[in-house]
Amino acid sequence: MIPAYSTIGSRVMLQHHHHHHQSARRRLLLIRRRLAEVSSSIISWIRDPSLCYQRCNRSYYHSHSQRELVRKYVGRQLSEYYAQPAENVVGRRGSLSDLTTETATTYESMEYDDSSPTTTNNPLTSLWGEWHWKRVFQKLYDSRQGHWLTPVELFKPYYSHILANFCANQAGRFLSSETVDDDSVFEIIELGCGRGTNAALILSNLKQSMPETYDRLGRYTLVDASPSLHKWQQSVLGNGEHSHKLEFTLVDLADVAEKKASLLSKSDTPTIVLGLEVLDNLPHDKVRGKTRKVLEQAEVHWDATSINRQQSMFPKEVFVPLTDPLLQMVVSKVPSFVSAYPRWVPSVACGVVQHLLHQRPNIAMALADFDWLPQPDLPPNPQGTTTTTAAATTTTTTTTVLQHVSEPAEGEPIVTDMSGQDHECYLTAPKYCDVLFPTNFQKVKMFVTKCLSRYQSKHLQVQIQKQSEFLQEWGPNEVIKTQSWTGHNPLLHDFVNCSVLTITFQQKNEDGQDGS
Repeated sequence: MIPAYSTIGSRVMLQHHHHHHQSARRRLLLIRRRLAEVSSSIISWIRDPSLCYQRCNRSYYHSHSQRELVRKYVGRQLSEYYAQPAENVVGRRGSLSDLTTETATTYESMEYDDSSPTTTNNPLTSLWGEWHWKRVFQKLYDSRQGHWLTPVELFKPYYSHILANFCANQAGRFLSSETVDDDSVFEIIELGCGRGTNAALILSNLKQSMPETYDRLGRYTLVDASPSLHKWQQSVLGNGEHSHKLEFTLVDLADVAEKKASLLSKSDTPTIVLGLEVLDNLPHDKVRGKTRKVLEQAEVHWDATSINRQQSMFPKEVFVPLTDPLLQMVVSKVPSFVSAYPRWVPSVACGVVQHLLHQRPNIAMALADFDWLPQPDLPPNPQGTTTTTAAATTTTTTTTVLQHVSEPAEGEPIVTDMSGQDHECYLTAPKYCDVLFPTNFQKVKMFVTKCLSRYQSKHLQVQIQKQSEFLQEWGPNEVIKTQSWTGHNPLLHDFVNCSVLTITFQQKNEDGQDGS
């Protein structure tokens, strides 16, 4: 007789084998289903590769989603651009003295003779009018390497000599004040110094033409955010005849504006600040007023449904309630920065100026920059055909020119890649692009005036001039030296879209009133 438990055991064993068989069938069906899904996905990805990026990036986006202020995003773009080797950014030296220029019928060598700038060796006075200048300028532009062709380099040494006159005048006014000791010194701070050409020319001019002012110059500080340009300046000027006057500072002005770094110590030392085409390269914010009381700031969010310039996630612009402390400070001082329509705001520039005014109450300043920029020079391919652009090295890559994806705003920048190709939007531009903003000088002046009233700096005057007016006021002799035979003067008639904001020291007359 078979024990009862054996029957029960056999039944259990049969049930176990039955369940095991069903489980294996379920696993097999699941595997088949998964294989079918993978096959379907592979076929879809082959037909449309962009689906691969969407599917793969979706889980990454949820775990690695990022957001940042627009100025942070633009700041990183500019940092990448200026982190390149110096020659990729500033190129070789570009001035008229580098050229063999065409005259009426022949080519003749035209070189500067600094010891006698009024001689026929002055290439500007040798020009045959505006048409000749345009031909020379185009030849120079075509022969350059890098993208910088500034007035300092183009009109050297005259442009810098005019700035030297401005510095000497303001230093004299400060140092002749009754409250200043006879042995007091002054300082010059230059923001964004490029090759260091302007500093070298100013110091040489002061030493040769105004030795007393040169002797009372305690320090000339060159400030730059680019590590490669910082090293370039040190290598060019660090061991020269003015090295005992020079100091080189590497600092990101965005950090200064956000109070993460300090540029100047607190001091009553008379200080003259020069900024030549530096405002246009400082990161900006974008704001809008949804209502009179509800202000919004633009942020860049990473969207996993498209592709960005690093071919991973596509950034998009989103407006959120305004909470950034720097931007709140700027808007509180100049509410007209905000309108219902989006506007670019020079928040970093304002933050830097506020720091300078706070740290140095005895300050003079000249900030020259573009007050207007033309529309970008885009290729005739609105649907996004391909163009060839140069990367940071000599290798060329093919890039798709994409359309504008950010919300258009007043004060749009020009975004230019290393090949000189403009791009419609900062969000779709490739890596290594220069981002150039126009400056609303009237609003910057309003900000400066508000800061000065808070610091009770009644001895300082704020003024905006077109660059040609500034040059004529501070350098009439240099202007004469740059006039062509027909009266056309490139120093005055070029860069007509540039203005200069100045802060000048006003001496008091005997009756106690401010005088010029």
